[in-house]
Amino acid sequence: MKRSDFSQFMIAGAFGLLNSGQTKVSTSLIDCHSHIWPKFGEHPFRTGIQAKDLKPASFTAEDLIAAGKPFGIDKFCLIQHIYYHGYDSSYFKMVSAQYPGKFAIVGAIDKNDPTIEEKMKLDEGSDVSGYRIPSKDRESWLLGS
Repeated sequence: MKRSDFSQFMIAGAFGLLNSGQTKVSTSLIDCHSHIWPKFGEHPFRTGIQAKDLKPASFTAEDLIAAGKPFGIDKFCLIQHIYYHGYDSSYFKMVSAQYPGKFAIVGAIDKNDPTIEEKMKLDEGSDVSGYRIPSKDRESWLLGS
């Protein structure tokens, strides 16, 4: 099942609950896991990323908002796209500032970075409200290595 089909299924289920009177569900829907990226050259990507790596060539905040609109989705949680942006959340913070109240951000941090505390402090007051802590594989993540 494609993600868009699954989203439609879940939204239909939520509206079914609303109409049944069984539970109170907010009519403001939130997409809890989205990635966005600009066209190559419009914002820095991590070292090694080239235009040919972007598939599609861009998927911007405007694209995401438009994709959610027909389904009543009006808020989004942006998840750091580590492959494209590495540990740099600046694109997400810029977009979030352009659309106040529309986005929450899950950034990414390198658990081995000795300046991790300072970098997290730079996010204070922004819409970065959580972090991904990536590792090379599931086993090393579970071991804390």
